[in-house]
Amino acid sequence: MKLKIFFISAFIVLMSFVFVACFNVNDTGTPDRNDGGEQQAVPEFGFGLSEDGEYAVLTTVYANGAKEITVPSEYQGLPVKEIGDRAFGTCVAVVSVTLPEGTVGIGDYSFSGCMSLQQIVLPDSLETIGSNAFFNCSALEKIELPQSLTSLGKEAFSECVLLESVDLPEGLESVGEYAFSYCKALEKAEISSTVKEIGKEAFIGCESLLEINVDKNNFFYKSVDGNLYDKEGKILYKYAEGKTAKEFSVPEGTEEIVSRALYGSKFESVVVPDSVNKIGKEAFRDCNSLKSITLPFVGEQRDAETNTAFHYIFGIDGSYNTYVPESLTDVVITGGKSVAARAFQFCDGIKRVTLADSITSIGDLAFTDGTFEYIDMGNGVTSIGYGAFEHSENLTELIVSEKLVNIGDSAFYDCKSLKELTIPASVVTIGRDNVLGCDALESVYFENVNGWRICLVNTFMSQVKSVSAATLSDPQSAMNFWKENTTMYWKRY
Repeated sequence: MKLKIFFISAFIVLMSFVFVACFNVNDTGTPDRNDGGEQQAVPEFGFGLSEDGEYAVLTTVYANGAKEITVPSEYQGLPVKEIGDRAFGTCVAVVSVTLPEGTVGIGDYSFSGCMSLQQIVLPDSLETIGSNAFFNCSALEKIELPQSLTSLGKEAFSECVLLESVDLPEGLESVGEYAFSYCKALEKAEISSTVKEIGKEAFIGCESLLEINVDKNNFFYKSVDGNLYDKEGKILYKYAEGKTAKEFSVPEGTEEIVSRALYGSKFESVVVPDSVNKIGKEAFRDCNSLKSITLPFVGEQRDAETNTAFHYIFGIDGSYNTYVPESLTDVVITGGKSVAARAFQFCDGIKRVTLADSITSIGDLAFTDGTFEYIDMGNGVTSIGYGAFEHSENLTELIVSEKLVNIGDSAFYDCKSLKELTIPASVVTIGRDNVLGCDALESVYFENVNGWRICLVNTFMSQVKSVSAATLSDPQSAMNFWKENTTMYWKRY
């Protein structure tokens, strides 16, 4: 808004009106003093006019040591209706502020950084609170929002770390993104029937939050066990991260979990049902107590071509350090058709993975460089890509699909702890360098020992050698032969 800016000293204003309002003159002709004998602090206000000149806007406040400030209701005969952007930006020691009746708007960053502010009295006329209006008001313990309020801006109360509860009043329609983010003492949020829009991550980082309650007459949102969902219960927006329950099961029928919906949650085990078809980026970020997770697919969406990494729902930084919790050891995947290339790369700490029978392929390097000790690939996988399990040095047990047909090059390369391996009767091709570096391997069980040939090139056009059934019938003999011919391609006719 364009303003005609005027600066006025409260002292000069009061002198002009014969010492009325902010301080009095005593019988000796000197200003009143406080009980300690010191002259009372008098704040100074700067005002501007609205573009149409119909009302005044408070643009600047200098506390001059005052701890309590009451904003004048008029300036030069005009009503004060707005608190301008950053108006109280220098008032770091102010404890209490009262805004006049008739105020309709609080601008962006108006009280941001007022770290001593403990009380703000908002008038019943207030309609809007701007972005970051009370950002980092770290001494503010409670706020009473009037029913006249219709809009609450982005990060309006972000990092008000002592704020314990918030009641979004009847009449309020929109809540900006991050509005109450990182309010670490916030335990309860009440959402009225009129709220139509809650911006993303409005309650993220509220580590003490135990319940989000929604009025039953709200047409857009509802609360399930103190967590925030859309009205139909298909979208999980926010899990109250202050809950201390050890387990959480996303309700059956939920279809989407939004980005960072479960941020900072304290549960140790979580189950996501097969009804979910989308999980937002970093949905489980900083769930640092998580030990086991059951998911309907790997990545963002079922059978998607992008965002297919397991760490997508936890996050990863620019140096490829993931935010997969160090505590997470067990992963169960209950659906999907594939595990994409590099899906579990950079996921240190995970020890056991179980895949669904619906999964038919495991991509290149899917489990490379992992800390896995046990992997059950289910009973639907038909192909394993290049280096799928390579450098999984702790892998001691691999349950192979009975429908497996093709094993890519170096699939088991450098699995130093793997002691035995079963090659199902369904397998037709095996790539080269598969058992190279498998130092602990003692036995290989070929369920079909007939018709195998090996060759230095995968075309099998020349220098093809047959492998006797007798060689492959004995698990130790088969293992020794494979290690001796690890650079060869295998094919069964």
